[in-house]
Amino acid sequence: MIWRWFWWFAVIGMVIGEEFGSTRELYESLMVSELYTFVYVYSHGCHSQEVGPEFEQLAQLMLGEDGQPLVGFASIDGHKSRNFARQFNVESFPQLLLFKPQKEPAQTLLDLLGDVYHGGKSSVDMAKYLWQQTGHLPRWPKSEDSVLELDSLNTLQKHASTFNSYWSRSFTVNSSGELMQQVILIAFLTPWTRTKYQDMFLGGMPNSLVDKLSAKYGSQLKLLRLDSSQENMASVVNEFRVSTEPSIFLLFQEDSRDSRMALLELLPYDSQTWDHEAQLVSQLVDTAVGRNFSQLQQLSRDYHSIYLYDSLQQRQQKIQDDWDQSLVDQIGNFTDADTILSSIWGM
Repeated sequence: MIWRWFWWFAVIGMVIGEEFGSTRELYESLMVSELYTFVYVYSHGCHSQEVGPEFEQLAQLMLGEDGQPLVGFASIDGHKSRNFARQFNVESFPQLLLFKPQKEPAQTLLDLLGDVYHGGKSSVDMAKYLWQQTGHLPRWPKSEDSVLELDSLNTLQKHASTFNSYWSRSFTVNSSGELMQQVILIAFLTPWTRTKYQDMFLGGMPNSLVDKLSAKYGSQLKLLRLDSSQENMASVVNEFRVSTEPSIFLLFQEDSRDSRMALLELLPYDSQTWDHEAQLVSQLVDTAVGRNFSQLQQLSRDYHSIYLYDSLQQRQQKIQDDWDQSLVDQIGNFTDADTILSSIWGM
């Protein structure tokens, strides 16, 4: 019964506190939980009024497509539950603790403590932290409208109906015989993506770039995002030959014959793109929607992190050719070294 009440409170995001029961009841709930559990230890006053509403908001958003919680949420009054605060060295309030799921028998609750949160007070900061720790993203209210989360190659093919066109350079047209006008943006991210890039590509967050692009272009632009660290996305990562993150792909048709694919790799500390990545992505989208391929070519000449291809096949072949040439160069270096040594030693 305690376990059911625990999850019911978690889903609706209430501050459980004393209503949850005793410290013992919280212990029992955590010891049987199959999910990560984010515990909010608060005391009336002590800045809890700032964190509490943000914590509740995130609890309401951290749900899967079936409405079930992805991460458990619980709250406890640390001032009244002194044993709990003492056991986990909570010396100031509020404090947030992340407990691991109960996958193997644990001797004590301390065995399940995964981490202590030291981030910002907003739900956005907490969401980024939980993504890094658990791999789960909240279902932000705007994200369903602006950006789709991919979980497999089949999902990509479903949402990007012209995907095969970018693979083979053969195009399909709609029922009216017109070119497919939609531009597809695919963002490859990981849970440890830098905060500035998370702000850009996680829909529904303040100053989210994908929300702005969605509002500007509407149905002309389809935004897709995937976590390239997930095992079930390995085939997609391999198809696109993703080697760094974030990697931003733009797929579009220039005309009835030619497909185009632009790649922007946002490299850490790249002096060319640092501090104006959002403007550069927006500029790439502008040129793709406008089918201005000559401007895309100019951008690829101006920025060493922008690449243009006709298809995925061409990208794969280019990477293979570069690798083969690198191998040939290395063998050549070894051969030259042997020649020099032979001349020196008379071998």
